[in-house]
Amino acid sequence: MAHQYPDKRPSEVLSEILREIPVIQWEFLENEAEDRWLPYTLLASQDLEHAYSCFKSKCFISFRQHRYEVNLRQLTQRNWNTGTVRRIRRREAVDLPALSAASQEMLDLLEFNIQSRKRLKTENDALKVSNDTLQTSHADLTRQLDKERWERDLGLQVERVMCDAEKRGLQQQLSRQILSQLPDWSTLCTDYMQRALKRYDPKFTALRDYFLQSMASHRRSSQSGQWCPRPDVEVTDIVEVVNCNKQRAYETARGGEVLHRNSHSCCAIPGVTAFKCTVEDGCRDLNEYLLFHGCPRHRVDDIARRGIDPQRGGETTGSLFGRGAYFAQNASKSDLYTTCHECHGNANYTDCRHAEGERCIFAVRVMLGETWLAKTQGLSQTIRAPERSNGDPFDSIAAVTKKNGGIVDHMEFVIFDRQLSLVRYLFYYRHKTACQCHNCQHRRTA
Repeated sequence: MAHQYPDKRPSEVLSEILREIPVIQWEFLENEAEDRWLPYTLLASQDLEHAYSCFKSKCFISFRQHRYEVNLRQLTQRNWNTGTVRRIRRREAVDLPALSAASQEMLDLLEFNIQSRKRLKTENDALKVSNDTLQTSHADLTRQLDKERWERDLGLQVERVMCDAEKRGLQQQLSRQILSQLPDWSTLCTDYMQRALKRYDPKFTALRDYFLQSMASHRRSSQSGQWCPRPDVEVTDIVEVVNCNKQRAYETARGGEVLHRNSHSCCAIPGVTAFKCTVEDGCRDLNEYLLFHGCPRHRVDDIARRGIDPQRGGETTGSLFGRGAYFAQNASKSDLYTTCHECHGNANYTDCRHAEGERCIFAVRVMLGETWLAKTQGLSQTIRAPERSNGDPFDSIAAVTKKNGGIVDHMEFVIFDRQLSLVRYLFYYRHKTACQCHNCQHRRTA
């Protein structure tokens, strides 16, 4: 019985136990001869006491599986089934053995609670230690997993970067090889032809990327301190030019007078960002670059067939660095000298007012050889490059930029011998509607 109240506080348990100890005792005379009185059950005694307190004269109780009618005035009970009548009595009673039992039960309960608390505390401490251990293990495992994941991700990133770098390196190497090759004209059926490149052709991709990456920001005007955004253009077509006669002359110059003038590889040209053609092992570096040249749209086919003539240099544009053929390493610089398909037949680049018309720029293979670096003006009437110390002329002139001590914003190059250039590609392109480059602003507002 000591364990009937494990979830209750001791004070609550004690109150319930004391309420169970009868203070008023109802009894019936079980044996009149022996004067033996027996107590009613607790429930029956409570019913009798309730009726008595309410001043009832009679009440009914159930006791020992029988029904009794109790006369509270005469203090008798009658069995409904047998009709037997017995005397009853009401008396005050303090059951000391019950109190002793209750005290013992309370002590047992307190001891049980104490032991339970100790056991629970021990179990809780053990669980806490186990939980701390698990948390520590979880934290260590998480850190280890995070470290392994970080190392794996880092390894993947490094591997990806290396793969990307290797891929870019291979692509650049492939592009350089593709763009450096000259056509094999030995088996061609014609001396001159144009062939449009397919968009899925690696050569088309390499040329388009080179063309777009060469676009640069320019001043709003030559003396302005305000710079305009880079041109935003789209390439509509790229055409490869194969000109057997011009290529034969170019290769002859490369293996003849230019090679003879330069007994060693030519000096590198500082500041050049243009595409440089590869130099085969054991061959001299003659500074061959793929540069850009702009002209009016109606002259494109004629120049592509006849080549770029240095003797006509300065006819429609300036000749700041001599009367020769001018080339740029930025297609945006050559864009200035173009007209579009909407212009009339003999329009000059200054007449074009169509910002979004289709234009064409040459990509020309130029053999710059040993280059004279021009940092000042005073060469406008020059018809050949200055002489070297040994009396031989330089092969070309390179205009140095202002940031390197020159007088131009973007490098340009001049040659004076026709055979030192070979038209290789025609870039057809348009400026996008949203383009705000210096040329578009001029064409829209002029």
